[in-house]
Amino acid sequence: MDRFEVCVTDSLEKILPGMQPHPLAENILRAWPGETVSFQVAARRTDGDGHKVRPVLSAAGPGADGLRVRAEQLMPVLLAASVGADDSYLAKTAAMLPDALLPLEDGEPAAFRCVGTQWDAFWCDRCVAPDTQPGDYPLQIVVTAGQEIFRRELILRVEADPLPEQTVLHTEWFHADCLADYYHTEPWSEEHWRIVERFVSAARDCGVNMLLTPLLTPALDTEVGAERTTCQLLQVFAENDAYRFDFSRLDRWIAMCLRHGIHEIELSHLFTQWGAQAAPKVIAEQNGHPVRIFGWDTPAVGGAYTRFLRCLLPELKEHLRGLGMLEHTWFHISDEPNRGNLEQWKAARDSVADLLEGCHVIDALSEIDFYRQGLIRTPVVAENRLEPFVSEHVQGLWTYYCCSQIRDVPNRFIAMPSARSRILGTLLYCYDLTGFLHWGFNFYNSERSHRRIDPWQTADGCGSWPAGDPFLVYPGSDGTPVGSVRSMVLREAFQDHRLLCLAEQKLGRAHVMQLLRDSWEGGEMTMTHYPRDARWFAGLRAALADALRPLQHGK
Repeated sequence: MDRFEVCVTDSLEKILPGMQPHPLAENILRAWPGETVSFQVAARRTDGDGHKVRPVLSAAGPGADGLRVRAEQLMPVLLAASVGADDSYLAKTAAMLPDALLPLEDGEPAAFRCVGTQWDAFWCDRCVAPDTQPGDYPLQIVVTAGQEIFRRELILRVEADPLPEQTVLHTEWFHADCLADYYHTEPWSEEHWRIVERFVSAARDCGVNMLLTPLLTPALDTEVGAERTTCQLLQVFAENDAYRFDFSRLDRWIAMCLRHGIHEIELSHLFTQWGAQAAPKVIAEQNGHPVRIFGWDTPAVGGAYTRFLRCLLPELKEHLRGLGMLEHTWFHISDEPNRGNLEQWKAARDSVADLLEGCHVIDALSEIDFYRQGLIRTPVVAENRLEPFVSEHVQGLWTYYCCSQIRDVPNRFIAMPSARSRILGTLLYCYDLTGFLHWGFNFYNSERSHRRIDPWQTADGCGSWPAGDPFLVYPGSDGTPVGSVRSMVLREAFQDHRLLCLAEQKLGRAHVMQLLRDSWEGGEMTMTHYPRDARWFAGLRAALADALRPLQHGK
């Protein structure tokens, strides 16, 4: 006879094959209109000599309307943590860890695999529409294996106030060329556009509201002298030293973004990464043939490329202004400069500074000297280098994390506990930051783009970065993105930020900050000092609900 154990747990439990998960502490799933609430159901076989009956998960009741169920897939994690990482990881050596969330085929039952006595899990999420009426919606979780073996009733408790729109800007760098490479499609063919749009929709679901836009093929993570697949929206026609530009593909890109609720675009960098030494690759049509007119062999400043930019940027700005998008466009100079190449970065910046006057210009950099010298008004600073910029009271400050943020600060590596990823939204609120940037929504190359990788086999760029750093979603069949545990937790982080903004609208910022200080024994939160216990989030949401509820009727 088959024997099973079943557990319902929250969204922050990473369900490991050999570890007992913690059951939900209470039966209430608290939600606000306009957000998605998630939980997990795990099962294991306790008798390895059974008849291999597979238990099946189902849900019923008003709270189950529109419930999405996906199977959690263990993924190979070879580089779990870099040398020097702290001890707050689920694993620091190679492991199989849950990440990909596989959709069920139409009509396919949610049947647990239950291999041996290992835990297997399903991720369940329920989108609460903005017009959902407040109240309690019962949700029964039932597991059967020939007969009912488990039942638990949850309550989806919908609060009255809908969450406001997300105000903090959030970009996860979108790599359109990686989609063309993985799916073997011609860049900007109709098939490529179809795939790109599906991934843009998935990015929006993660809280992305600003999209890296490949006006030129991004000069990012490319070996000096090498090239990434050309994926240039701008069509250039060159004759002698004159240029003509066609922005029609850019227009289509912008229209796609707006359709999916992404109202900000960031144009690919005007100069190469790590020092702005050269021009990015630019392809132009000459005599009816595509020709590379600029690249690693083109000096960034003082020659033909400077003349090209001085032709392009005025026309581009005027075109964007006509679309009503110039104020929603963000420009980059060069990614991650440091003191060693400050002068070169400054020269590149100066070559276009007059053309970008009054425009949004941001770059990821962590050297305070760039700001102190007035070279950039809106720095994007690594979390672990943020405090000097906070002390200088930088207006409109952004932050980012990537492979280097391995100690104490939040990040989104597969081997990290989910609570350490979700705290990001709360910390963005505490620091009152304008934006958050990450370099890899779907980067499916190895380091420096030496070769293309299969993200289903390697999540660390062939040993280059901690697993999970280069992408949030997996490339599914037929050009459909497959989400991850991390993408859902990131979504929750930005929902937390929206909830705190709602509380600020009703209670004032000082009240909300005091509530956050009182919510845990640590007091003031910083990028290295914050709650690590997953249960803290449920407690915070309950406290916010209690604080907001009396205001619903003007009390």
